[in-house]
This record gives sequence, C-alpha cells and structure tokens, in this order.
Amino acid sequence: MTWVDLLDDSRGIRAIFGNELPSFQGSALHSARLHRDGPTLKLVCDTRNFPSRPPRKWLGANTARIELWFTGVESVRIAIDAITEPIDLNIARSCVAGSDLIRVTGIVEGVAKIEATATRVHLSRISAHRC
Repeated sequence: MTWVDLLDDSRGIRAIFGNELPSFQGSALHSARLHRDGPTLKLVCDTRNFPSRPPRKWLGANTARIELWFTGVESVRIAIDAITEPIDLNIARSCVAGSDLIRVTGIVEGVAKIEATATRVHLSRISAHRC
C-alpha cells in the first residue's frame, strides 16, 4: 500500500502521475501548518519526481507541489529546523493504542523532525512550478 492509497480521494493525483506515483524522499517541505479546527495539519511539499506526461498547463514547469490536509490530528511534533533541510516524508497506516490511524513522519538526516497521527488525509491541491 502506498501513501496515495490512504488519500480520501486519489483520482486527481492518479490522473496526473499515473503509475509513476510521486515520492517525498529528499523533498522540499515548504510549510507545516496546524489549525485548531479538526484539528488539522497541512503539509506543503515538492515531490522529487515530476510526471512524465504532465497536464498541458504545466508546460515549462519541472516540479510538482502537493498540499496534504491531515484531519482528526491526535498528536503532532515538529522541529523548527525541519523546513530548512531536504526531508524524507513517509505516510503510512498505523495502529496506535488500538486505533487505526495515519502516521506521517518526516526524517532529516536520520532524525525524525515531524511526527503526527491523524484519522484521515486529503489531497488539498496539486500545482507545478519551475525550480
């Protein structure tokens, strides 16, 4: 199972990337934002790979940016320097204290800099830009 399989609706990302699913290994994390409603955690990250057949409106771009909303956040820990280094972001299903949750972990140089658990993950936005 991939992180895309955990999305509430993966049709948009599958339409753009097909079978070449985006990777967050060694990616650039642009923002991590908490909101009390839900509570939610929003992560905005550039993927390491770009689709081989991007949408026409992406012509000239070479980097895909994905915004993910984690809802029903039960725990979160973020080290402030996580946003300045390339990060390996992992999203997986996890059983925590008998609850089936989604766990997101961001690793920088072997050290966990982001750790969170949530009940759901939504694809908020996919965009592209030139890096």
